[in-house]
Amino acid sequence: MHLRFDKGGLRFFFFTAAIRGRRPVLSRIVPVTGRRAAACAGWGAEPSRAGEALIALWRGVHGRDPFLTASNFAIMPDHVHFLLLVDYRRAPDGFDLLGWWLRFRRAAAAAIAPILGGGPEAVWEEKYWIMLLNAGTSLPSVRHYIRMNPARKKTVPQHEPEIASILERAKSGAIPVSGFLSPGEKRVLALLRAEPDTRWIRAVPHGLPPRFDPTVEESRFLAAGRQLVLSSFPTEVPEFPVSWDNCHIMNDRILAMCARAGAK
Repeated sequence: MHLRFDKGGLRFFFFTAAIRGRRPVLSRIVPVTGRRAAACAGWGAEPSRAGEALIALWRGVHGRDPFLTASNFAIMPDHVHFLLLVDYRRAPDGFDLLGWWLRFRRAAAAAIAPILGGGPEAVWEEKYWIMLLNAGTSLPSVRHYIRMNPARKKTVPQHEPEIASILERAKSGAIPVSGFLSPGEKRVLALLRAEPDTRWIRAVPHGLPPRFDPTVEESRFLAAGRQLVLSSFPTEVPEFPVSWDNCHIMNDRILAMCARAGAK
């Protein structure tokens, strides 16, 4: 496969790779205090020995290839995010980004495998993600996504204080808005449903067809005026398979909607 794009200057690439079997072997999510806490919502990833080996390899990218700069990264328990800057003005002719990434993955697997036990072939999932950041993708947004990744990957028990706060505000008249897709969000929804007077808005990352068939349980809450289902996608956008790009778009629109409501 060859990646085709304008190679006339500086380009940023966002990489994601997952550990085979999604084993949580690279880090653990822990509370963060001090100045760093404000930038990452109070949660960070504490790397394991395997995670530290991966960080060392990533930070050495520029030393091995001066036209490459290792930018932001997140070493999550079972996957990694990397943001790479490529200066094509200094890169050798014919530099193959995909080939470089596959070599980096192999080097990472060789470094991690002895720590985890097993061979390099058992380190990574076969599938991975590469995204070129162009005019349609905000670089600050991607950096924010990487920085906030640990906070989004907390377990449900770690989310309990926030869940309790959301529930108390909902009981006082606030209306939570969410896709209710993650385990923590589903916990919030279950608690909202158990209260007699709470209301909420469920946004969906797909279009709503002319005939929308909610579940029997959802129909009960819709009929009682406690739940509102909203979509900002065209009707032809399918519900399945779930598009994670649509989920991110949905989240951005929810934040913008709430910001406008709060400004009134």
